[in-house]
Amino acid sequence: METIKINYSLWRMLVASLVCIAFVAVSVFHLEHAKDHFATVMSWISIVFFGFGSFLLPYVALRERIKGYAYLTITDEEVITRTMRTSVICLADVEVFKVAHHKLSPFISVRYKRDLEKRKLDYAEPRCRSVRNLNISFINVQSSIILIGTGVNAEMLCHILNERLENLKKSVNQ
Repeated sequence: METIKINYSLWRMLVASLVCIAFVAVSVFHLEHAKDHFATVMSWISIVFFGFGSFLLPYVALRERIKGYAYLTITDEEVITRTMRTSVICLADVEVFKVAHHKLSPFISVRYKRDLEKRKLDYAEPRCRSVRNLNISFINVQSSIILIGTGVNAEMLCHILNERLENLKKSVNQ
């Protein structure tokens, strides 16, 4: 099968960046009219957080276009996600992919094989272990593929991933 590459949608990232700018404007307004110390602190936190996001989102989308790599690359053996760091999910390690939703955002949950799931948690770095435990508490799996900003249909992508998983299992059994 062919390699599938999925990029961030420039339009979605631009809209998200504009929403961040709107939140910065609202936070500046609140800062000007803050009546207590808590409101001032919260306004500054919002300005920094959303101000950073308004630059980061278009940067990530443009960087992947300029450098020529995709956010999500699906091959016959692995799924590679590239954000600030690269993450590789080997299909041979996966039991099943499922579509899940958190609030309004669909994502693909990755259920690893039982023995591997425990090893991944036991041998992860402390930071990664805390992220995996957080994922388990929120979505009941250690890993997921986030689709925000891509414009990809989660059900269709999950079907493709599970199809590749089945093809890999068949090729191993032969």
